[in-house]
Amino acid sequence: TLFLSMLLVVGVVQLFAQSESWQIRTADELYAFANYVNASAEHRSANAVLMNDIVVNEQVFAGDSYTLVDNASALRKWTPIDRFTGTFDGQGHTISGLYCENEYRAGFIREVEGGSIMNLGIINSYFRGHEIVGGIASSVMRSSTISCCWVKDCHLLAYCDQSSIETPEQIFELGGVVGSLSGQHGNIDPTNPTLDKCFFIGKLTGGDGKNIYSASIG
Repeated sequence: TLFLSMLLVVGVVQLFAQSESWQIRTADELYAFANYVNASAEHRSANAVLMNDIVVNEQVFAGDSYTLVDNASALRKWTPIDRFTGTFDGQGHTISGLYCENEYRAGFIREVEGGSIMNLGIINSYFRGHEIVGGIASSVMRSSTISCCWVKDCHLLAYCDQSSIETPEQIFELGGVVGSLSGQHGNIDPTNPTLDKCFFIGKLTGGDGKNIYSASIG
């Protein structure tokens, strides 16, 4: 019957989505993958392979500084991939020109929960977020692995909204590649997430918007 045929087609599509890797070649395909993963908890285990270098925004910073361009509102904004449990293999390629502003737990990926990110470079990008910020991922937990990844010529900023916490101390975690390897605010994750053969070259800035300190890491 027509109904059974439709069910069969849907089943094949779902099986393909779960077993095959997305082959990402363009910025539009990268955003489509992120939207797919973020659309449903059932999509979080999707896998992706980066087939070539991708440029999202041609120029994020003004000149040679880590200051945003004047017309930052015209940049294509990145919303982090959330609660990712699949595999993302960059195959040695880079994603350039990501602009992530005022996100909760900012990064290319917000949280990696048992997934793997490998062979990926994030370059010439800007991430600013609340609480936890990292170039590849803000938080990595539950036996996740981040390997052979790099974040270069990027500016990462983390801040704490004082109105959202019970104590006046600043609470935020900031790292060039990964913001937190233990879940949240130093809590120990017994499943031992792993960060291996990764590096960061760029600028880190942390503060509450009033009292700022920064450091260049090389």
